[in-house]
Amino acid sequence: MKRVLILLLMLLPAALMAGEEPVALEAAWGTLRGTLWSPDTPTDTAVVLIAGSGPTDRYGNSPAGIQTQAYALLAKELARGGVATLSYDKRGIAASPYHHPEELLADARFSHFADDAERWVEELAGRGYRHIFLIGHSEGALLAEIVAVRNSRVQGVVSLCGAAYPIDQILKVQLAGQLLAVDYTLYARACRIIDTLKRGEVPEEVPQSLASLFPTYLNGYYHEWMSYDPCVLVRELQCPLLIIGGGRDTQVSAANARSLKEACPTAELLIFEQMAHTLKDTEGKSTKEQLDAYMNPSLPLTAGLCEAILNFIRSH
Repeated sequence: MKRVLILLLMLLPAALMAGEEPVALEAAWGTLRGTLWSPDTPTDTAVVLIAGSGPTDRYGNSPAGIQTQAYALLAKELARGGVATLSYDKRGIAASPYHHPEELLADARFSHFADDAERWVEELAGRGYRHIFLIGHSEGALLAEIVAVRNSRVQGVVSLCGAAYPIDQILKVQLAGQLLAVDYTLYARACRIIDTLKRGEVPEEVPQSLASLFPTYLNGYYHEWMSYDPCVLVRELQCPLLIIGGGRDTQVSAANARSLKEACPTAELLIFEQMAHTLKDTEGKSTKEQLDAYMNPSLPLTAGLCEAILNFIRSH
């Protein structure tokens, strides 16, 4: 009898197994690595959690000093709610480095990151998951929308603090807050660089103070990234959309969530008034008031956030 039970367990699809499992996808440029958090009970529903911009890892942390554990907290809570969640390090980040970064970064395109997310959708489908959702945070929301438009396996999208405008417009707004009162000339030069990249041209000269933001090897990446309009994409979605914004998000304001809702009237909209960009509550919008939300990994996620996402998934 014991032997028969062992054989039966071996025949169960991976989608039915519980726990925290390292996962990997091989590619010519390197290896995508992530973690699959599974519920204790069998499920055929899973989520691909797509991280935000920059070197943000699968847990929601960054070597730039951001330590939130937000994605890990979200994944574990979703697993407790009966939904498997796969969170991964995007290519070139954390445990998913390029084999030859100096060669491959020059050929990097924004669509490559959408391709990677779609590969995880196919991986989950191959593991037996029949109901697959995408949760994209910040830049990841745009990637989730791109994948959902082109892949019918996706049954729903959750946009967490996602932008409603092309990245060239977002960059100008963000840089205005940092540079306008300090160095208008530098801000004007940054805007000219952004406009040049959007046209697909090479900027003539990038000031040293802007070189880290606009390195030459990312010209093609920026040009492609700027071509995507989130409001256009959400209109093209053939699956349900949940839009979540934070009232204290200083990176992507809640106005973006409302604009996405206007573009896609059938979408569900939730604004958590005290939530910052890191998916955690803050006392206000100042750097000091938001420090804990960016630096304290033990700080819990905004109350009601996980429940709202679970309710959306269960209803679709």
